[in-house]
Amino acid sequence: MSIEEEAQFLQSVETEALHGRIINHSLVKSRLELSIQRSVSDDYIWDLFKRHGWRKKVPRSSHPKADRRAQEEYKKKCLNCWQPSR
Repeated sequence: MSIEEEAQFLQSVETEALHGRIINHSLVKSRLELSIQRSVSDDYIWDLFKRHGWRKKVPRSSHPKADRRAQEEYKKKCLNCWQPSR
């Protein structure tokens, strides 16, 4: 595919993402394979993303205003009040 064809393909996928659909690697790969009628490697998909400035976005692992000390204190107190039965 040419760069313009790739951009057009990604634009169609992007419109779905903007409407609230979650877009992942496997979805893009399957759609691309259907559109070009041949299989592509995973590396091609990741290179496609990189070429067009797409990047992986995932939820953050913790809240930026989280208080680690308070969480650790809670864990210490919580372990004393609840013990799993064996």
